[in-house]
Amino acid sequence: MFASISWLTAMLALLAFVAPPAAAQTVTLEPSAATRCMTPEADQRGVPEYPFDAWKRNEKGYVLVELSFTRPDKRPAVKVLQSDGGSAFVAAVREHVASYRVPCVDGAAATPAELRFEFVFRPDDRQVYASEAVDAMDGRRAKLLECVTHSSGKKAPEYPHLALRAELQGRVLARLRFFSADQAPQAQVFSRPAAATLANAVEAMAQGYRMPCFEGTEAIDSFWEFVFLIEGSSAFGFKPLTLPTLLGRIRGIQAQTLQLDTTTMACPFEVRFQYRQPYIANGVGEMGSREPARRPLLAWLAAQHLDLPPRSLDAVFGDSTVITVPCTKIDLKPKETP
Repeated sequence: MFASISWLTAMLALLAFVAPPAAAQTVTLEPSAATRCMTPEADQRGVPEYPFDAWKRNEKGYVLVELSFTRPDKRPAVKVLQSDGGSAFVAAVREHVASYRVPCVDGAAATPAELRFEFVFRPDDRQVYASEAVDAMDGRRAKLLECVTHSSGKKAPEYPHLALRAELQGRVLARLRFFSADQAPQAQVFSRPAAATLANAVEAMAQGYRMPCFEGTEAIDSFWEFVFLIEGSSAFGFKPLTLPTLLGRIRGIQAQTLQLDTTTMACPFEVRFQYRQPYIANGVGEMGSREPARRPLLAWLAAQHLDLPPRSLDAVFGDSTVITVPCTKIDLKPKETP
């Protein structure tokens, strides 16, 4: 009788740790090859010159263009998709983008690389803001991701038994590059050292993925997030943050120079933040409407490392949170050492 009760107790204890398979919480399209290889690079690209007469008249402007690249050494053809404010703004944009190149474009390809940019001219501070490059074919590439299947019929890897028994939780990130309809994607898997067992499960799972609807010759790069959490366990990850709170958690913040004025960024606003360091840049994106003036802040957030104990880093790696950005001016300078 006692043996039976002990056996039943042990089984119930084991079942208490059983969790459903890990779920691929998000599958997103990575930037295309054309956007990644474009020159000048984003931080060296600059912006168009503000037309002096338009600025003196306190006129604002907006220009959305699509640039078509057919050869690696040839200036792009410019198509104006939308403009507001007059021809001077369009002329300034045309002159500026003439220096853009896409070195990795194949001149023999039937389809040129087509990238879109937004430019906003603001007279109040005489500033011009430019968006990131957006590939015109991203919609089609994102559609191809919808047909990805797995040879096993499963949608996510099973929770490794040893990790489950050890109550090991974590998040694993992966870049999968699909280049054929019938071959496994090339995979890069990222995790904290403590989650190596979980990363192994993701690497094995990746070998079974296929994109049967793949077409053309350009590879489709995608970003996957796998979450291994035990149901009923305590919170494991971020809480919502404010930008001032986050600043106090940044590694080496005392040695940084940072000048930002969020009052020019349509504040207050919220930013979606996913921690991915030290392996790849953090995921950062605006929530709600986009504002080109926020680009310096978003770029800074993407490069930052958190200063937290190892167990806390294990918990927040790969997790996403919302950062609330108030109306404030940030002026950080390196502290002088005695």
